[in-house]
Amino acid sequence: MHEEHNAPAPSEQAGHQPRLDLPSVDRLLGLPSVQGLASRYGRSSVVKAVRALIAAARATAREGTGGTADWNDASVGAVLARQL
Repeated sequence: MHEEHNAPAPSEQAGHQPRLDLPSVDRLLGLPSVQGLASRYGRSSVVKAVRALIAAARATAREGTGGTADWNDASVGAVLARQL
């Protein structure tokens, strides 16, 4: 006889956060608008801004205080341009 186990999934267990759907730094650096910003402001400045943007989105998602971020080229480029 096969018993059913109703144990929660690892992401539901205490202390575990579900995986957030966030883009990688490399993916954002590959966007045309971000590449343009890197040419204008320098790659290291843009990498720092991209990392900060992803970290802020991660914190907002974990706190449950914001909506879903828009990771398209125009949106990301506009947000980063304001930060640089």
